[in-house]
Amino acid sequence: MTENEISLQDLYSSISSPRYYGQKYLDADSEDELLLILGEACCISAFSLINIFKLPKRGRIILDFIKAFFPKRYHKYLFLYNFSFSQCLIYIIQKLKAILKRELSEKDAERISSTAYACAGSFLVVASKYSEEDKKMLFNEMEKRLYDYDKYETIEEKILLKNIIKELDRNITHQQIVIFFRETIEKDSLYIVEPFRFIERFKEVKS
Repeated sequence: MTENEISLQDLYSSISSPRYYGQKYLDADSEDELLLILGEACCISAFSLINIFKLPKRGRIILDFIKAFFPKRYHKYLFLYNFSFSQCLIYIIQKLKAILKRELSEKDAERISSTAYACAGSFLVVASKYSEEDKKMLFNEMEKRLYDYDKYETIEEKILLKNIIKELDRNITHQQIVIFFRETIEKDSLYIVEPFRFIERFKEVKS
């Protein structure tokens, strides 16, 4: 066996093997567990897009201090993240739903994408240790985004991406905008989510 053959086998193995969430799907024993994992994956995927913009980050202690003494500043900070997260999550769910509709029934695609959207928000709440007030603000923002886009799978991708940039315009650089469009348009935005691994396991669990 030549070195070239070995390297090709290694390459195939790295591509065909499930990654982090792909493996978590395989380990899931129920549909409910699968949907929770999918929601987590969508949350991380959306947040990875937000991180491109390098928005200001504050620790929980500092945030509690700002919330107590500068509530308007705190709400502005939280809105920036909630709005960005909701928009990026809509984008991720839109792309996920398109794949689900090709591989599953219309009913399953609708249910899975809606559940993933809700679970992603719930995962962010837990991971970020949101208070009840912060949780309510996030969920209100997520509901607004769904209302704004209605059947969001019909929104053109470029419009959705421009909406994200528009709200963040004063907080980001031209270079970050370029990177954002490269990550969303040129690359696979669902790389983290591994939708086909999810679908494969979903069919197994459901059968």
